Amino acid sequence: MMFHLIRDSLIKKSKRLFNFFLFSLVIFSSCSLENGRKPVCHVQLYTDEVVFFSSEKEISCLKIDGNEPCGKKEISVRQTDLKNLDQPITYKVHNVKNQVICEGKFKIPKESMKFAVIADTSYGSGPLPKLVKIMVDFSPDMVFHVGDFQYDNRRDRWSKLFEYFAPLLSNSFFYLAAGNHEYDSERDAEILRKYFPHEGNFFFEWNGIRFWGINTFKNGWQSDFLRFVDFIGNDKPLIIFIHKPFVSLSRWEELGTMNEQVLEHVHDRMSLVFSGHDHLYGRVHMVFPQKTVQNIVTGGGGAHIYGCAKAKSRDFKIGKIPPFKAEVEKCIEEFNVTLCEIDKTKVQCRAVSSEGTEIDNFSVELR
Repeated sequence: MMFHLIRDSLIKKSKRLFNFFLFSLVIFSSCSLENGRKPVCHVQLYTDEVVFFSSEKEISCLKIDGNEPCGKKEISVRQTDLKNLDQPITYKVHNVKNQVICEGKFKIPKESMKFAVIADTSYGSGPLPKLVKIMVDFSPDMVFHVGDFQYDNRRDRWSKLFEYFAPLLSNSFFYLAAGNHEYDSERDAEILRKYFPHEGNFFFEWNGIRFWGINTFKNGWQSDFLRFVDFIGNDKPLIIFIHKPFVSLSRWEELGTMNEQVLEHVHDRMSLVFSGHDHLYGRVHMVFPQKTVQNIVTGGGGAHIYGCAKAKSRDFKIGKIPPFKAEVEKCIEEFNVTLCEIDKTKVQCRAVSSEGTEIDNFSVELR
């Protein structure tokens, strides 16, 4: 009898040990997979400097134009420290073992610049690789992603998206204006911070034109936004990148407004707005008493397409915002990307479907 009790006890312990071994093996494999992933890098141009971002946890060093600065998560290089700014500049990022983890090239645009805008992408989407190829063929100096980089966020899905975007991350300045799905959970926000430490906020000036990416989903964003409004002023053209459009084209049968708190402070400062959130392509004229501003909705980056609202115009009176009229110039239920060229006085853009068809063409005078 005692023998059987001892035998059964040993069998149970063996099973527990075996199950623990399997659990540990799964955890170890997951950690190894995470640690084995190649770090993701991207570069952003700011008014006076170029900033390199890396998802590498340890300190990394940058080799560029005879300079070798180091940093953790981000490395800044002043433009005045770079040579031959008229030519493409190549760079390599090394980890502490002197292994190359990222490399690429960029050119700082001078008199004119090309940029692409996309939003609401999804790793499982058939159209996304086509849209990325369209952007790559366009050879943009800058790429602006207007939020909802990935849905139901998991690192493997981000990794797949980074594979798609790799040619743009390596050869263009890349910016993200965060969307609501970047904050679906604390885990999602953690992944966002891993790859984009500034959490989708950016601001820089190029040739007297200001580019502002606004995150309206981070806790406490209002106080940061209001402090920045005081800094910006309204003496120069301002292009805004914000996930939710000021005028939504697909959330209701009638046109509706979003981000009213932001609009109250920027309606008299902004020259052009790019948004996502509505999964389609749209262009809306916001007619204020003193000026007309175009809000471009380019949310057809791969997530399922929404339908257009039936209404084509609507008058609004919201809080302290002057009365204005929204007039829909375009609303097209297609996957899309917007490609633009800009100089000191004008932006010329065209929207292109995933099949390469031009679905809209417009220009905006900046001065």
